[in-house]
Amino acid sequence: MACNGNNPDTEVENVSFSVPHSSSKVNIEFTSTLCKEPSVHAYGVRDLTIVTRKGRGVNLVTKDFSVGQREDNNGWAAQPALAGTGISKCGGKQIFGGLNVFGVNQSISKNFGNLPAHQWVRLVFSTLLINEWESNGVEVLIDGKRVFTVDRKNSKRGF
Repeated sequence: MACNGNNPDTEVENVSFSVPHSSSKVNIEFTSTLCKEPSVHAYGVRDLTIVTRKGRGVNLVTKDFSVGQREDNNGWAAQPALAGTGISKCGGKQIFGGLNVFGVNQSISKNFGNLPAHQWVRLVFSTLLINEWESNGVEVLIDGKRVFTVDRKNSKRGF
């Protein structure tokens, strides 16, 4: 898959998981265990959907970084701050992050409030692992707690 005009070794991991959650607000964060600059090792997120569930009821919280959506970060905060929006292309698709964007010490997060009563938060997304990743991974934190890790060997829950 070509990212930013280059042909790095890119792997796409499709992820779907739910965690128990009942607060009226939630903080979602993506970070990584990368140890090199984003020109060497990078990651990105696309097709992110977050929903809450209570019994059979499902409520959409957000749908971000999908084909045909606006090309901005939709309020996601990056640490450290990015020079632009953080949106790039990989394989002809829009992603948040990517080569020369998300690398060592880069995290993105967003707070969501006024959630309806619920018992679970569910995340569905694709993570792009760009270039040689060795034993590094992308971690997902909910309210500051690591709940899921994606790496080249497997995807695993962290709780």
